[in-house]
Amino acid sequence: MFGSGTASDALLRDACELAGSSGVIFTQHQSSTRHGIAGQEARMGEMPLVHFGKLGLLQPHCSFSHMTRVRDEEAWFVRESGMSVIWSPAISMNWGWVKGFTRNHPRLFREGVTVGLGSDVPKFGVDTAAMVAYLLSREQGDPEPLLAEEVFEMATLGSARAMGLDARIGSLEPGKLADVVVRTAELPEYQPGHYPVQNLLLASRGRSVHTVLVDGQVVVRSGHSTRVDEHDVYQAARTSAGRLAGQIGIPLNGSWPVVA
Repeated sequence: MFGSGTASDALLRDACELAGSSGVIFTQHQSSTRHGIAGQEARMGEMPLVHFGKLGLLQPHCSFSHMTRVRDEEAWFVRESGMSVIWSPAISMNWGWVKGFTRNHPRLFREGVTVGLGSDVPKFGVDTAAMVAYLLSREQGDPEPLLAEEVFEMATLGSARAMGLDARIGSLEPGKLADVVVRTAELPEYQPGHYPVQNLLLASRGRSVHTVLVDGQVVVRSGHSTRVDEHDVYQAARTSAGRLAGQIGIPLNGSWPVVA
């Protein structure tokens, strides 16, 4: 479901039941924007996740993305239901979710809730999401901010669990798919390299990717795709952006209009 208040309770209940009976994950966008949350509360008469919890719409096979604002009353339902949370911290900051509210993601993670990391849009990739999650947990003055290792688990095994795929991906184990990212330490920003996980999250990030295997097949070598001509893709993207901008009358001169 698209979620974020776009479906009735009856439709959500049927979709959740269908996903459960089919053995797949039920997922939707939830609690992403301020106006979206306000609209749901006005219609439901209570916090969205409290409402869903009372209706039995939160189940172990549910995995909601964004979950930018999970208040204490809602956190109880999330924790007790066994559902998963896919946190998208970078896009949340882009929408102005920074100061003035408490993030329960670190606490939920430490209480056993599966927390994965998402990007929402390709430019806010998982490496950016991991870095922002790490930094946001410090911004709010949490006495026990997230450790780099905890964020790394969210980005890998936590995300796989949230998608219901942890039996196949998310960690390097016999019997799982050979999805492997090989990184280089030969970068100035990686040095001196005494804390590799923190270096990976905060410094070298995507620049350190050397080789990528998906199910044992090399799809990136020396930092470049083996499947497509990258320059052709870039040119196609620029051409497409220019065509769409022309259709809606937006000049591509580096300045975009501000939409309230």
